[in-house]
Amino acid sequence: MRVYCGTYAKYNDGNISGHWLDLEDYTDKDAFIEACKELHNDETDPELMFQDYENIPDGYMTECSIDESLFLLSDLMENTDEIPALLHFASKYFGNGEPLENVINEFQDRFICKSSDHTDLFWQYLEIAYPGYDEDLISFLSPNKYSCIEDDCSLWTMEFENEYYLFHHG
Repeated sequence: MRVYCGTYAKYNDGNISGHWLDLEDYTDKDAFIEACKELHNDETDPELMFQDYENIPDGYMTECSIDESLFLLSDLMENTDEIPALLHFASKYFGNGEPLENVINEFQDRFICKSSDHTDLFWQYLEIAYPGYDEDLISFLSPNKYSCIEDDCSLWTMEFENEYYLFHHG
């Protein structure tokens, strides 16, 4: 997650110079804001302007504010490797500033499995949906293996960065 920080004074003077900052480098919002102000110490009281951002779902920041919970992600997530997928999940299915704690709970409660391959996702799905499945079931489902996941109304998939995630509807 990155934010491009400039100031309103510079912007109003036709100057869009600023700096990209990685949120992961800051322990909390106060430390981030302090770093932004230090970058613009050529102004007496810089009015910060967040002109661009990357990998932050809609609703968690504006041109002049940033949600405190973005700095708590690594503390709130059980598996920090899943933070990019969580942010995609939040952006695609929540957005609008839903508290990240709620989004994290939904992500973790609904998550079943993931795979970089549809076929592997299908076999993982079989093991979950039909524990102890037998050869008859396999021969019945194999021709329609992907549609059985899509047809199961209690499940849905999300594709993100060449990975397929399988979730319960809730």
